Amino acid sequence: VIEVEAVARQVRALYLLTKDDVRLFTRAGYVPCQRDDVPAAIRNTAQFATPCPATAVVMFKKLQSGASG
Repeated sequence: VIEVEAVARQVRALYLLTKDDVRLFTRAGYVPCQRDDVPAAIRNTAQFATPCPATAVVMFKKLQSGASG
């Protein structure tokens, strides 16, 4: 549901942090990435910096625009 909403809002990628659910998110199409690869606007949020420890895995998923090219 969040991915459908993100595409509707023309979001190009979703990022998340997880400690325990890497396999779940991998099955959903997310891939691990380095923290430095996350856009600064996301990296600088309190949600990204505070609740998850440095050991959390960062993952992202590119979204399809829905427009045919």
